[in-house]
Amino acid sequence: MDLIIKTEMHRNPEFKSVMEFGVTAIKELDDEDFSQVKVAGLYGLNAPLTFDGQIEDGSVDCFDARDGHAHETYSILFQEMKNIEELLQVKLEDFSNFDSVLFLEEAQVDKEYRGHGVALRLMREVAYIFRNSSPLYILKAHPTGQSDEVTDDDCRKLGAYYMSDPVLGFKELDPEKYAGWLVSKGNAGISETSDSYFFETSFGT
Repeated sequence: MDLIIKTEMHRNPEFKSVMEFGVTAIKELDDEDFSQVKVAGLYGLNAPLTFDGQIEDGSVDCFDARDGHAHETYSILFQEMKNIEELLQVKLEDFSNFDSVLFLEEAQVDKEYRGHGVALRLMREVAYIFRNSSPLYILKAHPTGQSDEVTDDDCRKLGAYYMSDPVLGFKELDPEKYAGWLVSKGNAGISETSDSYFFETSFGT
């Protein structure tokens, strides 16, 4: 079954240097009236970084006003930049090459569509959109839609799935201290993938 990939972006109304985005996977229900339903979504924001790799002062409050993961993102960048430098094999003075932080805040996939690579496809779409800039990617792999309490092992397992995509290039920040937190400097090969406007799941085979 083919899904349609769509993206919406807008400036945060209060913090104008911050761009918010949402990438969705949609299936058509009826070819005659073109009824559609969203089966997956990826949401996040892009904010400028200063020369030393920190979130600009004008954007900090935007992270603080969102959920706990957004606030923790700011703390991680402030405290762990040296570790991120070593993990991504870049020199600290090269962090001026990162013009922004791209925070993948939340991924949602309907249960019946999980395990088909839909979330990874949505992440690659975001990476493609920002391919001509130099963002530092960061996310917290945190399962959604679970009735039970999410454990660190749950986050690590989901993180391993996100790291399985070689194009996205995610690396685990610290599995013990920051379970599920991943970072990436992106991959120039994003423009060479076979991704398109449509995404075919294994339902169609």
